[in-house]
Amino acid sequence: PDNLLEIERETYKGGRTEVFKHKYERDWNDKKDTGMKYYDINSSYPASMRYEMPFKFIGKIETDQVIKNVDELIKHYIYIAKSTYVGKKQNIGGVEMMVKDPHIIPNLLIREKKSKSIVAVKNTDFAPHWGCELIEAMNNGFEIEIKAVYMYSSKDIFAKFANYFYNERLKIKKTNPALATFYKLVMNSLYGKFAQKVFDKSDIVNSTSELFKII
Repeated sequence: PDNLLEIERETYKGGRTEVFKHKYERDWNDKKDTGMKYYDINSSYPASMRYEMPFKFIGKIETDQVIKNVDELIKHYIYIAKSTYVGKKQNIGGVEMMVKDPHIIPNLLIREKKSKSIVAVKNTDFAPHWGCELIEAMNNGFEIEIKAVYMYSSKDIFAKFANYFYNERLKIKKTNPALATFYKLVMNSLYGKFAQKVFDKSDIVNSTSELFKII
């Protein structure tokens, strides 16, 4: 399709960083309150790069359906899909009903048309998403409707790269922190490099104000 590159770029978003709870105060009189905890994923980008990736576009299907089961979705396919938060089935007093979690954190990211900001919302309009994102959304109680599928073959393109640099970093992490940091930057930077815009001209600027006019 003529707009395939545009569709692929639309699915390409950076790591998610946001505040879910704006304030925390420790209750020193509550023994169960052990303070704020900080969690960090170990080498998130390199770990993700070990999975099979979409490799070659093989076709497009127009459709109009609501996905009933996550098994209908392929992780490395792009779907033009919309999501609606419906909650999860729960058995309450012997009656099965849909229950919505008021604290649910939606995982699907969209780009706002006016501000171009990337945001997470509960109910989204039709937009391109990878199958792995839609599977996660369905597991969290979202209903997914699709109207087009972009199919790809898959391949573990970056597995050897990620394994090599990760293991090399572990070997010298304590003895050569500078080189270990370099290996880390190489692994983390590759993700963004494939989304980098292609620049076909260059300009020389003499001030910050001139720079901001360009970018």
